[in-house]
Order: sequence, then structure tokens, then C-alpha cells
Amino acid sequence: MQTNYTNLQNQYNSLQSQYSGLQGLYNSLESQYNTLQSEYSSLQSQYSNVSGLLNAVVTGMVSDTETDTVSPGDYDFLISIYVPSGCTASVTFTVSSTGPVTVYVMGAADMIDLLIDEWAQYYGQSPPFTWSYYYEFSGTYIQQTITLSPTYQYGGNMYFVVVYNPNAYSVTATGSITLNHLSCGSSS
Repeated sequence: MQTNYTNLQNQYNSLQSQYSGLQGLYNSLESQYNTLQSEYSSLQSQYSNVSGLLNAVVTGMVSDTETDTVSPGDYDFLISIYVPSGCTASVTFTVSSTGPVTVYVMGAADMIDLLIDEWAQYYGQSPPFTWSYYYEFSGTYIQQTITLSPTYQYGGNMYFVVVYNPNAYSVTATGSITLNHLSCGSSS
């Protein structure tokens, strides 16, 4: 009987020791959780501040309303917007013109290719590049909401709304662009 009592007492002491160890581990994990929760809240606040700053920067890099005369067969780089890498921008642009036009939305690299091609044709040379675009629209009044997301890993991209005049006469084109929403990273 005494042996059973001693064994039970030893088991109780062992369980009491394990319980104390688990209680200490729980307290340690709870402290770490609270620390991580505080750091997460701090990072969330910093992200909100950076996101707000980024929105302000991008909004500041949106070209305002622009009006240009576009000669027959010419292109005009009417309005533009910068979108940082890792971000997606929802923008609404409007182009109105005194005659039917074709509107292209393209990135900076394609805009440079188009300029070089135009320069080469002006001097009677064959265009050395083939340029492309993300969106194409036609008409005398175009209002579209589009999504722009740079594929470059670093630096982002400048996007241009380019007006082409297919007419035998000059047209006046007016364009404006508005940033609706900018989301960066995995959070919106």
C-alpha cells in the first residue's frame, strides 16, 4: 500500500512538474504572440502610410487635361500616367476629338519604338521596330476604365494614351486621365 502511495505521489509530482513546464511554455508563447501582434499592427500602420504616400506620388504623376492638334496620319502622345512595379492601377481616361481617331494605350518602351518608327518614316526609311499596345479604341468620344499593371520587376512603367489621326484633315483632341484606385503588393 505504501508503495502504491509513493508511486502515485511520484506520478503526481511528475505531472505537476510537466504542468508547470507547460504553463511556462504557454506564458512564453502568449508573450511572443502579443509581441508579434504589436509588430503586425505597427507594420500595418506603416503600410497604410506608405500606400497613402504612393497614391499621392502616382496621382501627382498623372498628366492633367491636354489638348493638341493632330495632323493627318500623325500620332500624338496626349496624356500619361506612371504606375510603380508591383502595383495595379485602375484609371479612367477620356479622349474627345473633332474627327474620328484611333486611341492606343501603350507603355514607355513601345512609345519609344513608335517615335523611332515615325522618325525613320519621316526620313524615308523603313521602320526598324514593331510597336504594340495594351488597348485600342476608335471614335470621336472615348471614355474607358482600364487596368494597368507593369510587368517590369523594378521601376514600374509610364503609360501613354496615344491618339492617331487617320483622316485627311487635322483634328483637335482633348484628353484627361483619372486614377481611380491603386493597389500594391498582395493587399488591396
